Amino acid sequence: MVSKAGVALRGVSTFLRAVEFLGSALILGITSYWLGVLTHRNSGLPTWMKAVEGIAGGAVLYTAFAVILTCFLGGMTFFAFLAVLLDILFLAAMVAIAVLTRHGIHNCSGSNPPSPLGANNRTSCRLETAVFAVAIAMA
Repeated sequence: MVSKAGVALRGVSTFLRAVEFLGSALILGITSYWLGVLTHRNSGLPTWMKAVEGIAGGAVLYTAFAVILTCFLGGMTFFAFLAVLLDILFLAAMVAIAVLTRHGIHNCSGSNPPSPLGANNRTSCRLETAVFAVAIAMA
């Protein structure tokens, strides 16, 4: 029989994994938008943006897998050890995204704010700030 504490721990862990999934999906969605706009404009695609897209895609896959594992296989020693290793990699991925989007700390209210989609695009500047903030929060 499963104890109430075990059920509560599994519930909290699943909730935290779901929050990680949502944060990763947000980053993936924003960078997909940037890549779509730049591709439509026939502009060059910055390497850092492709890297953020790939890392965020991997994080989404990992967190979706982690939510399922936590729900159904939580508490088993092997999967707990695997989760710790993958969490360390997830942390490193979020730090890498934060480093790659570090330009998001600029103020977006000036006359010519920098952004991934070119100068003077306040919405894109704010989205970059959101990606940076979410990556910091997820790390």
